[in-house]
Amino acid sequence: MHDQIRDMGRRIVELENLGDPGRRSWLWSEEDVIDVLRYHKGTRKVRGLVLKGNNQGHSWETEAFKSMTNLKLLSITGDASVNGSLKCLSSELVWLQWHGYPLHYLPDGLSYEKLVVLDLSECSAVIDLSNYMNQVFPKLKSLHLNDCKNLERIPNCQLYPNLEKLVLTQCEKLVEIPKSIGLLQNLVYLNLSFCSNLKELPDSLGLLANLKELNVSWCETLSRFPASMGRMRLLCYLYMEGLAMATLPDDFGQLSNLQELIIRGCKDLKDLPESFGSLTSLRTLNIQWNSSLTRLPSTFSGLSSLEELDASEGNLQGMIPDDFEKLSSLKMLNLSWNDIQYLPSSMRGLSQLETLDIEHCEQLVAIPELPNSLRVLRPSKCKSLQTMPKLSHLSQLETLDVEYCEHLVAIPELPTCLKVLHAFECESLQTMPKLSHLSQLEKLDVDCCEQLVVIPELPTSLEALRASGCENMQTIPKLSHLSQLETLDVKYCEQLVAIPELPTSLVILRASGCKSLQTIPKLSHLSKLEILNIGNCEQLVAVPELPASLKYLDFYGCRSVPTIPKLSHLSKLDHLDVSNCEKLFAIEDLPTTLKSLKASNCISLQIIPNLSQLSKLEYLDLTNCKWLIKIHGISGLKYLRRLCLRGCNPHSWKGENLADEMFPSLQHSSVPGSKVPNWFMYKCMPRYTRIEEIKNLEGCIRQQVMCTLPRSSDVGLRIKEMMVCFVVYVHHFSCRGSDQFVNLLSKRKGAIVGGTRLRIYQRTHQNQILFYRGGDDLNYEFRLHWLEDADQIEVVVLSRQCEDQLEVENERLEELTQCEDQLEDIDESTEYEDQVEDLDELRPSPCIHLKKVGIHFVYNQ
Repeated sequence: MHDQIRDMGRRIVELENLGDPGRRSWLWSEEDVIDVLRYHKGTRKVRGLVLKGNNQGHSWETEAFKSMTNLKLLSITGDASVNGSLKCLSSELVWLQWHGYPLHYLPDGLSYEKLVVLDLSECSAVIDLSNYMNQVFPKLKSLHLNDCKNLERIPNCQLYPNLEKLVLTQCEKLVEIPKSIGLLQNLVYLNLSFCSNLKELPDSLGLLANLKELNVSWCETLSRFPASMGRMRLLCYLYMEGLAMATLPDDFGQLSNLQELIIRGCKDLKDLPESFGSLTSLRTLNIQWNSSLTRLPSTFSGLSSLEELDASEGNLQGMIPDDFEKLSSLKMLNLSWNDIQYLPSSMRGLSQLETLDIEHCEQLVAIPELPNSLRVLRPSKCKSLQTMPKLSHLSQLETLDVEYCEHLVAIPELPTCLKVLHAFECESLQTMPKLSHLSQLEKLDVDCCEQLVVIPELPTSLEALRASGCENMQTIPKLSHLSQLETLDVKYCEQLVAIPELPTSLVILRASGCKSLQTIPKLSHLSKLEILNIGNCEQLVAVPELPASLKYLDFYGCRSVPTIPKLSHLSKLDHLDVSNCEKLFAIEDLPTTLKSLKASNCISLQIIPNLSQLSKLEYLDLTNCKWLIKIHGISGLKYLRRLCLRGCNPHSWKGENLADEMFPSLQHSSVPGSKVPNWFMYKCMPRYTRIEEIKNLEGCIRQQVMCTLPRSSDVGLRIKEMMVCFVVYVHHFSCRGSDQFVNLLSKRKGAIVGGTRLRIYQRTHQNQILFYRGGDDLNYEFRLHWLEDADQIEVVVLSRQCEDQLEVENERLEELTQCEDQLEDIDESTEYEDQVEDLDELRPSPCIHLKKVGIHFVYNQ
């Protein structure tokens, strides 16, 4: 509605004079403003003009404003450049906003008698206005000089006696505020935040009798407040974060109208004055991150209007004052991350308290009786806490969070109003209270409660049950009646032998890592189920029929499952993982919606369907499926981003020339082979690259390939993408440990200017072709647009030396003997094992051998 009214008003202004914008009352359209200023079309009818810079480099002369004698509002922002004498501006100006004002001062001789708002923000040229501004601004009410980074002094405050708002934020070189500021009797708002060199405030600040808001946050060198500040009796909002002060003035409590006080991150602040308790109007107090503040003043209970207190992440110690109950208006109390041991017993008298946060109070040993008004209780990470107070009477409690309370052995009876119970990783928790009567409970989280054996009967209102990592839990209660249940997470419950019948409302079922689970219930009726994760259920022997609603299906590591159910009807499935299903013989059908298919290490898998129908497939991993008979349809997968076939029999995709296939979307692939694809520009040939292997002192071997970029003038284009291809070989089973990396470096005149790491997978005993593609998103440290003529792309692999006796194949031996002159005299009649020993003496063998490298560039037009 607001936008419609605005547009309607603008249209009315345009209709004032359609053909001549210089005769309209307001100009804001970029096209109209440029036309009027370029051709000096302005007239006295123009009352307001908005000039926004848009990086087009326009520069204007103030002479263009001379004929706009009735101009009342002028706004110049962005990178708009205006030069010339300011005397050309209208004497009728009421509002002048000029961001990036180019001069060091405002010149004399100008008439500002009617000016109400002056905004010179972001004017880096302005240095010192105190010696140049001598004219009175009788009507000025708002002065903005924020982000004037070179401003050292502001003008004498006598010049604008009616000022109500003064903004000086981020004036980093401002060193002082003039004493004359006390003359601004109408000043309501003063913002000095982020003036990092402001060391003190004048005593005359206390004369600002009408000031309502003061912000001095992050004036990092400000070490004291004037003693007179207690006289600012109308001050309502005071923000003082990140200051260097150690104390507050003794009469601080005289700020009788103060409603919000933020004293956060003042690391040297040691005490709050005893007069603090006189702040009877204070509603919000934040004393967070004050690491030297160890106690609250004895008069603290005098804050009778206080509604919110945040004293978290400080250094409060021992016991909170016992007369806390006098804070009768308190609704939110946050004491998290302090070293307090006890809370006052009088807390039950806080009749308005709704939220109590005491997270990570590691010394806290007990919680006293709590008020009936409490809605949220968070004592999580209180490692010394062993018992909880009575909670059943808390008739408004909705959230209870006792996560990581390592020594908590029991949770007391709970009120019927509870909606959320978090008891994550309560290592000593052995039993749960009765839950069936909690008619509003929506979320129950008992993840990683290792001693918990049984979960009691659950209420019908439950929407999410998370009990993963409960190592001793053997059964879970009846679930079929939970008509609201959407999430069931029982991952890594190693003693769990069965899952009961499930409700039709279920959306997510996660039961991976349940090593004793032998069966799962009927699933076909779960019409809302989208995610099913039963990976690493090693005893599971069968999977039931699946619902058509599934989107994510994970059987990873189900070693005893010989078959999987029909999948073609799963019209929403986009992720399937059957990796490490060692007995799986066949995947008969797949839905056309699939985007990710992972079936690595299925050592019995022989049959998969034709993949050409999977037009949306992006991720295909068949690593080490060495018994696969035929892999059809890979070459037609135009959206494929990742392809892993290492360890597969190359004959299984006979007829599909993967090495020479340039998949348009492929980002990474790993396939068996020993050939860099034909379409790569640069291959491992003496003209372009050289391979060096150097044994270092730590027993590792450095393998290096270097390619020099052509001159861009030879190509006439800039690099858009780079593709890198490696042919690598893993020598022996003893070498197949954790994955290693290839270092991809860009060098200029011998110095490294960028680099990234690409993964090598070691777990396959054969030649592998590894392919990577990337643009400027390849890595933050390796930007293609940085590359210049004659830069070098260097590929470096560091691999440990093989320690076992190596079984070097004939192909490898012949390759090395052809490449190294020093191997030419090896006696071909020598026994095979003797050749290996002689070879090892001449050259140490790396676990990962980098054999060939290809580099290919795609250029922008």
